[in-house]
Amino acid sequence: MVIHAMRGSPGCSRLGVALTRRFVPSAVERNRMKRVLREVFRRHPVKLAGLDCVVTFRRAPSPSEKADLRREAERLLDELQRAESR
Repeated sequence: MVIHAMRGSPGCSRLGVALTRRFVPSAVERNRMKRVLREVFRRHPVKLAGLDCVVTFRRAPSPSEKADLRREAERLLDELQRAESR
């Protein structure tokens, strides 16, 4: 998973999720993963940083990666927040 970010409107961040059928064939599973990512983003302090973020997947996530999706997203958002504070 990769997060691309750029400056957006001050005070309000936006999130986009690019998750294709090629990587996750089940629509139910794709929607679940998107819900998890949106919830993590909604609760994270980076939400107030004024960034436009897009989450993309470089390859199909393994079952263990799907289980750790929330933790991985939080880690990437933490890194993004640290980079923005510099």
